[in-house]
Amino acid sequence: MAPTTRIDSYVKEALRFPFRGEGWQGRFIAGVALTFAGTIIPIIPTIFVAGYLVAVLRATLAGEAPRQPAWSDMGRLAGDGLRATLVTIIYFLPGTVVMVAGWVVYMIGIIGMPFFQGTGGEQAAVIGFAVALVVFFLALAVGMLLYLVAA
Repeated sequence: MAPTTRIDSYVKEALRFPFRGEGWQGRFIAGVALTFAGTIIPIIPTIFVAGYLVAVLRATLAGEAPRQPAWSDMGRLAGDGLRATLVTIIYFLPGTVVMVAGWVVYMIGIIGMPFFQGTGGEQAAVIGFAVALVVFFLALAVGMLLYLVAA
């Protein structure tokens, strides 16, 4: 078996830290509950979770061992979470715009098929749809690459 590398130890520590420390169960359950609440009530619980992640990141960047801080100072969590959410939206906006534009071209190709068929025949309709389909898949590919860069 290969010796444990530095990266392996970082990954193991990152996966174990939520389950360590005094009172970790309550903090973990609060985070899970807010995450699930975000599926029912969009955005608001997610902002608090994002603020909590910022708090964990701040503590880790300050040189502290990874740990779950207390769910306190909800105002700060909300402010940090809102800023983090807005930054995330801005970073992912170019990919979203490209993908939505590709979808719009695709829908125009589908809706325009009868028009193309009426003005240029069946061959024009097939060519118009094929072009829209190619643009759609190219937009998906470029959008995903932009998402990857944003992430």
